Parts: sequence; structure tokens; C-alpha cells
Amino acid sequence: MTSLARRYGGRDDVLVATPSSLASVIPAVLERRRAGRRVDLAIEVEEPRVALLRTVASQFLEAPSPDERAGRLDMLAAGTLAVNDQAQGVVEDGWYGAAAAIAYQHGCAIADRVIFRSVMERERARRLFGERPAREVIGIPEDDRVPMPPGTVPRGEHIVLWAADVAPSLVSVAQAMLWDVRAPVLTVDSATPNVARVLASARVIIALDPDDPAAAIALSRYGIPLCASWTSGAAEYLDGIESYEPWARIGFIEAILRAFGATSPRLRRADPVPPPVPPALVRDRAPLVSIVMPTWNRPHDLRANLTRLRAQTYPNLEVVVVNNNGMPVEDVVADFPGTLLVNRSENTGNSTMPRNDGYARSRGEFVTFLDDDDWFFPDHVASSIEALERTGACCAYSNFLVRLVRRESDGSETELGWDLERNPGITSFELLVANRIGYMTVFCRRAAIEAVGPFDPEGLGGEEVEMWLRLAQRFDYVHLDRPTTAYTIRVNWGGQATAANHHLFAGGYEYVYRRYGATGLPHILAARERYLAHLRSSDVPAPRLPRYATVT
Repeated sequence: MTSLARRYGGRDDVLVATPSSLASVIPAVLERRRAGRRVDLAIEVEEPRVALLRTVASQFLEAPSPDERAGRLDMLAAGTLAVNDQAQGVVEDGWYGAAAAIAYQHGCAIADRVIFRSVMERERARRLFGERPAREVIGIPEDDRVPMPPGTVPRGEHIVLWAADVAPSLVSVAQAMLWDVRAPVLTVDSATPNVARVLASARVIIALDPDDPAAAIALSRYGIPLCASWTSGAAEYLDGIESYEPWARIGFIEAILRAFGATSPRLRRADPVPPPVPPALVRDRAPLVSIVMPTWNRPHDLRANLTRLRAQTYPNLEVVVVNNNGMPVEDVVADFPGTLLVNRSENTGNSTMPRNDGYARSRGEFVTFLDDDDWFFPDHVASSIEALERTGACCAYSNFLVRLVRRESDGSETELGWDLERNPGITSFELLVANRIGYMTVFCRRAAIEAVGPFDPEGLGGEEVEMWLRLAQRFDYVHLDRPTTAYTIRVNWGGQATAANHHLFAGGYEYVYRRYGATGLPHILAARERYLAHLRSSDVPAPRLPRYATVT
């Protein structure tokens, strides 16, 4: 167990992961999100050069002589060490790999907040994975391994290496680096007898943890000159300490020598992780929100979705169910008082007219659309309305999760897992090529829909992107950079999204392209041609597999 995992142990609202373990932790994050529980993600990001030092430490420790060992360490510090016939820089750049980068980006997008122990760690993650989370916090829980200082203790001449929670290979390398330092060196941790007196009598204390500043912060209570790795971020919290690079032999020794006779470290700040911000709420008013839900021959899905909608944190909802000439659902709707049922006498083969009919019967100041087998997470409505009211925008949309299921002939369903669809932002330029917005994530002010009109029934499969494009040409969209909904995909292509009608999407986009020209926009025109070629390339889309398994 890592030090951070131990310190957060027992807290259901914080999950701890490393870049390597993050893919296996994300299912637990998803499980909490779908249940409407908040969850923060604390990601321990190790500097690749530290990881390399930890991994190949035996190359240094087994050197035939101290000068050979020093030479190899100096090569590592200079970045010229060969590792398995690869240049050191290549190994460090590819330490985590593309899969870890994807998991990191997805974890940041799904979690309520990402906790970093220091700005240094946050920027390390940004450098390695190409992203800074939109919702982050800098803070650390207290290190429970460092004992409180005892009373007055005479000062000695020894150097203390505080090694609690530090990989043994890194401790051994630090000890080897100090082989010709004259002062006695004592390596201690929380299990060392009389460790508080040993620390209090030291001439210099060295916090060896290269990633976590918590030990250095706790050790500063002793008032002893202190050294800490700059990669830990300890210097962000403490003044008067000497920093070193954990892989730099000479720099390590120089930091210790500078600390002899230095002043006591001073705590600048040691913020615990601040409490979470309350869930998004519209505090001054709660305008009516209409949820329009088409349904057709899926009473089990309809009942499940109406049940989930009861968990919405937003207080003022109107649900309009539109039966697209399918089997009767009066008995289902009757179990959800206040739900309006609209029965259509004709099945149009798609959801366009049911959505329009539901919109026409709705009364909300804000309107959103939801199919009976897709999901709103409990905070979806509140988060969307808060964003619209705060910004004054007319439309909002969010990232969404993809829920992959297998539907059996008897109507039962097996959930296979999840993936994430994430949009960095959409303008009308992107919509001129393809739809990148999950329809069930879109929230609109009624006034905006009234200004441009409802879905076009002649859309030929392109009615959603045509509607979003029509709105985008008149109004701004505000983007919620986190998933608040889930879109269901049946891997065996049951329902309307079948292999037989997959090719019709090309016709829908041809309709949109004819209606919304791109004269004078050569890059848009070229992208359109590529996209149509992609849609026409196969009647059957490539199978989609879950990236994250369902928690069982």
C-alpha cells in the first residue's frame, strides 16, 4: 500500500491510483458516478527518472568500485545512460505509454476532482500526459508516520535519512551516494527505536520521498535543518529547506553540506485537501425543466429510466413520455405520478417526430431530450442548469459515457462495460462536418428552440446534427467538461441502430451538407468528403468494446 492510499484509507469519497493502476480504478469511479456519489481521484505521479533510478538501482549498487558507481550515477543525472540498448531519454519519454495517458485523461474527465500533492506533481502529470484537469485541487493529508517531536534533546552530529514509504532501492542509492560524507548517516523510519529522539538530535534531516511532500512538512516540526527532493514539491510548502535532485549524486551531497548550520525550516502553508464544493445547484430559483423521452416497445427500459430520474438532485422537473405507437405503457407511467404520457398513432421509424410532439406538449423554460435506454446521472440536470444560468448561454452540453450492453432475445440485458466520449469544445465549424455532441446531453432554453424551430422531420438521419448546427449558428453552447449522462450501445446492434441501416447515416450527412454549404471553407469541404467516405466504407460499423469493465 502506498503512503497516500494508507492516509486516505477508509474514505469512500477518495480513490488513490497511479498512472499504471488507473485503468483498473476507473470502474470504481464510474460506479460511484452512476450512483450519484461524488468521488475525488488522488493520482500519485512518479517522475520517470526517479522510476528509472528505482528500477535500475542494481546497476549502480553492484558497480565494482565506488568511482565506477559514481560514474554511472553521473551518466543517469546527465541523461546519457543506456537502458536495454535504448537511449535514456527514449525510455523516460515512454515510461508510462499511450494507454496510461488515455486512462489519465479519462480519469480526470470522470472524477469530481483530481487531487495533487503539489503543483510540481500537477505539472509533471501535464507534461507526461498532455492534460491539466479542469477540476483539480492541491492538498495533502497529514503524514501519520512521522512522530511528534519530544522535549528538548541535545543536538548531535549525525545525518538522518527519513526513509518511511520510500522504495528500498532508492534508499540504498541514497546511502551509496553518501559513502564518503564524514558525518555519521542513520537511516530511520517509523519503526526505528526512539526514532523521535534520533530525529530531534540530528544535525540534518533528509526527507527521501521523491514524490510526496507530506514527510518533509511533518519533519519540519523538529526545527532541524532539512533537505528534500524538489520533485516532491516540498519547497512549495516550506521555506528554508535545501532541495536536491534524487538522481544527482553531487547535488545531493552539496544540499546536505549547505544544510549544516542552516536555519530551521519554516512552514509556509500545508493545506489539507479542502472540502468539496457542494453539488451544483440553482440557488436563487429553480426554473421548470422538461425532459422529453420517446419510447417504443421497451417498457422495462422505460420503467428503469423513470426510476433513475427520481434520483435527480434538481427539484423542478417535468417528464414527458412519448409512446411512438408501441405497446401500451400506461401501467408503467401510472407508477410515476406527474409524468405526462403522449400516445402517437403512427410510428415514424425514428425519434424525430416523438421528440417534437413531446416538446410541443412540454412547458419547461429549459428542455432536454432522453431516450428510454440512456441515462442521466443524478447531478445532470442541476449541473446543466447551473452552467446555463451562470453563463447566460442558451445551450449546454456535456461529455458522456458510453454504456455497452448485450441485449438478449427475451429483452434481458447484460452490461459489459463503459467507455468515455469527450469533446474539448464545439463550435459551428466542427458541426459543419460531423456531430460530436451526445444528443441526450444537450440542454436548451425554450426560447432558443422557439427561435430556430424543432427537429427537422426530413433530416434523413441527420436531424440531430442539423438541429445542433441550426442552434449553433444563432446561439453559444457552454460545455460541461465531465460526463453527466450515459449513452447505451448494444454490441449486437438491436433496436434502431442496426447494421442494416448503418449506411443511412451517410445520407443524413449529405442532407446536412446540402442545406449548410461550406463555400470558401476548403478544409471543411475536404473533411466532409473524408467523413462521407468513412460512412460509406462499410454497412456495418466496427465493433465497439468496453474500455472499462462493469464493477460486479
